[in-house]
Amino acid sequence: MAVTILKSKTQYEEDPTGFIILDEMCNMKHTDVCHYHDCPHYDTIMSGKDIPIGDDCTHCRERGKFYMQTTYEGMVLARAERNSYNDSDFIAHVWDEKEQKVKEITYGTTRGWSYANGANIDATEEIKLKAHMWKITHLYNQRLTEVVIKASVPDVGKQVRIKSGPHAGRYAEVTWKGRDKFKSNKHRLKVKLKETQQEVFVDSARCMVTNLVKEILKFGGWSTRRITQYHTEADELWHAANDATILQNALELYNSDDNLKYIEAQVEVQSR
Repeated sequence: MAVTILKSKTQYEEDPTGFIILDEMCNMKHTDVCHYHDCPHYDTIMSGKDIPIGDDCTHCRERGKFYMQTTYEGMVLARAERNSYNDSDFIAHVWDEKEQKVKEITYGTTRGWSYANGANIDATEEIKLKAHMWKITHLYNQRLTEVVIKASVPDVGKQVRIKSGPHAGRYAEVTWKGRDKFKSNKHRLKVKLKETQQEVFVDSARCMVTNLVKEILKFGGWSTRRITQYHTEADELWHAANDATILQNALELYNSDDNLKYIEAQVEVQSR
């Protein structure tokens, strides 16, 4: 069955792939008359009386046919429920063959009427294997991204270039890092200038790490908590990677505009 969701007639007309059209669903018929809040018959309908479409009302209409679309056949890996304060959403984890990754599809919710929607776990062994390998690689890349971010944040012992201010363009080594006395949400650095050996104070956000390759390689044995089978295998993949592989993967991250924007934004936040 895969994922089945009630869609609109407009969505059906745009792309009829995977649709079936029903005359009846959940004890409702397509010929049932609907009266909305701005309909003059609404109060009468709410009292339990049935009124046909009136000639004097432009707000009454027949319910119409039901357009159900089925997607991700043979691709549903798992189902989950996400509970918030007032409502719950029903999630299907599916394999997207086009994008070659696992995605979340919200097929139902208590925020509105979605009783006809549903999802069945029907992933084939081939799809399960693809999803398994993707999750391992995804966790590895997630870890690598965190490593690049940590390596890029100015800290004690790192070599930096001062980007702006009175010492702009100079290279230095960070000897101390602490909270700014006057701006508690920012960090100050004490750095030793390479040219003069003079020690000066600068904002952390004004500095950029220069020995990034060396800093990335410091995290070669860095490990996260092993929570699931995927994390365990991602750990093994990480520890099996040599320095050259890690650097190559890090370079690939930087060559992706979306990843680079994310990394730069995280470094900026953590450098404050």
